[in-house]
Amino acid sequence: MSSVRAPYHKLTEDIGQIANEVTFEVEAPDIIVEHYVKRAITQFCERSEFWQEDIGPARVTSSTNTIDISSSRYSNIVQLKSIWVPGDDDNDYIELAKGNDYLGNTDWIYSQSSVDTISVFPHTELIGKDVIINAALKPIEYSGTFKFSEQILREYFDAIIAGTKGALYMIPNKMWTDIRLGSEHYSLFELEANKALARGNRGFDRTPKRIHHKARDFY
Repeated sequence: MSSVRAPYHKLTEDIGQIANEVTFEVEAPDIIVEHYVKRAITQFCERSEFWQEDIGPARVTSSTNTIDISSSRYSNIVQLKSIWVPGDDDNDYIELAKGNDYLGNTDWIYSQSSVDTISVFPHTELIGKDVIINAALKPIEYSGTFKFSEQILREYFDAIIAGTKGALYMIPNKMWTDIRLGSEHYSLFELEANKALARGNRGFDRTPKRIHHKARDFY
């Protein structure tokens, strides 16, 4: 099952390293810097979809084709990336196709009914099975605690610094305001976010995609 699950991300609350790097150059109050560090991390997750995790499993029941989805208390879903169900063999998993109209040419389809629900069709053969749901996430502050993927610190530390500096420099009428520098830093931030998105779209390490297509009936 690990071959189709998004990799686990350890969470951290450590924004201090980034804040220290930013205040070394931008003489803004700590509380403002911390706010914009959190904003840069959140925006990076939204733009890059870098933080991807399995938010399942979710059990399909006989009563409805609707499945409730949710992430942890410290994150919100940016976008669903892939949904898988067990196949006939122990190590066989089938990816559901996304769509609103079932045409019969794939095993199953899913659609996102709302922010916190998906619908699968036809669902009778899935009853009792656990669906794997991989989603891109972004952090939210919960009870005063802000947690995010530690991997972002390791791999995109400079990008978050650039995003924070860019936003701070572009605040109007401050001692540190510098629109030109702000634009330069924010361009670097966007560049790194786009690179991360391209990397994520190539997929994490897993077995090749398998959307099973049904044979067409000609008679």
